[in-house]
Amino acid sequence: MKDIETVRGYIGMIDRRPSSRNGNPRYMISISNGKIGSEYRCTVAYTTPDSSIAYAVGNKGLCSGDYVEARIGLHRGVVSIDAIEPASPVQG
Repeated sequence: MKDIETVRGYIGMIDRRPSSRNGNPRYMISISNGKIGSEYRCTVAYTTPDSSIAYAVGNKGLCSGDYVEARIGLHRGVVSIDAIEPASPVQG
């Protein structure tokens, strides 16, 4: 994975994608920082194929509206999530 950066924000959309060749789930996830104006940022990324990250999303895992911290980078030319976990929003 290349060009990895850390993104903090709210999960806005979770879309189920076709399963990997091995039958594991894949998702497309949008993460927005929840700010308005020039500071607004929305990142759309995919879970990497055959990774355990996909099992942390959807169903009883992370869902829309949850605040998360994610490491996002390029995996074979696709913007992908390397790690994702719940976080607490910064107050102020």
